Amino acid sequence: MAPDVRFDTRAPEPTLALARFLDGFAGRTLLVADSAGRREVMIELLAAHGIRPQPVAGWPEFRGGSMRLALAVARMSAPSSCPLSPSPC
Repeated sequence: MAPDVRFDTRAPEPTLALARFLDGFAGRTLLVADSAGRREVMIELLAAHGIRPQPVAGWPEFRGGSMRLALAVARMSAPSSCPLSPSPC
């Protein structure tokens, strides 16, 4: 089950849940936006709060890379988490 790291745009610290998760998680994280426009909004919001994910083309680029935090555009029906392992998720 994926952690709840939704942005609360009405809060003084809208990225607090994500920041707390990242601070307490030693693994790598891929954030997913459902469109290129939403990705740009997320990049701006995250940067304004000191969080700077590396843009990637998708899961294969993230999986093959070493970045700790990345952001891709993809369609997802629900949040999920997947450990990086030899078998794909």
